Amino acid sequence: MVSDFSGRWLAKLDESVFVSRTPQRLSAEITQSLDQLHVEMHVSFDGSDDSRMVFDASIVDGDEVHSGSVALARWMGSDLVVDMRFESGGEEVALRERWSLSGDGTRLTMAHKQDVLAGQTVIFDRQ
Repeated sequence: MVSDFSGRWLAKLDESVFVSRTPQRLSAEITQSLDQLHVEMHVSFDGSDDSRMVFDASIVDGDEVHSGSVALARWMGSDLVVDMRFESGGEEVALRERWSLSGDGTRLTMAHKQDVLAGQTVIFDRQ
């Protein structure tokens, strides 16, 4: 069974674990189709204006690679593993998140286990 992560999500900061500073607010809007993922995240710290991060990912089968893509996603059962590459401070950063939904589809977990944010787990509630 394939999960549908589409929707508006608000982070439960008190239930999440951050490896760096905890934001005051974190939200995500996700649009998912059969082979594409569009993600828009908003984060604010210490009363500052929201920072916005937007990325698109191709959802691929197995070890398929799309050259030029900065984000790819693969199904692992009903979970989606999202790999992202981007440049920060002149260096390339690689992140891997494992997305999972609760049984009733109202809670999204984004967990980092094998990257620079290893140990970070963000819990979102569907809005």
